[in-house]
Amino acid sequence: MTLDVGPEDELPDWAAAKEFYQKYDPKDIIGRGVSSVVRRCVHRATGDEFAVKIMEVSAERLSLEQLEEVRDATRREMHILRQDAERRAV
Repeated sequence: MTLDVGPEDELPDWAAAKEFYQKYDPKDIIGRGVSSVVRRCVHRATGDEFAVKIMEVSAERLSLEQLEEVRDATRREMHILRQDAERRAV
């Protein structure tokens, strides 16, 4: 399966992750995956609650080929999640 991946599907950098934690307060874990965790989070300014999927893409124990496979799979998942315009995604 081939997906059109655009600039909006690029992986966030560490600055973006830091910005997320400045805006949102992560709470309890509501689900886990192989390389991700889903947490309830609260927007600090508004108090609105969301479910956020936090994906861990780490190169520490992966070969370059494995890392690229994980990155590609993560980009595809981000693309799919963004397709659902009705969902409130962070």
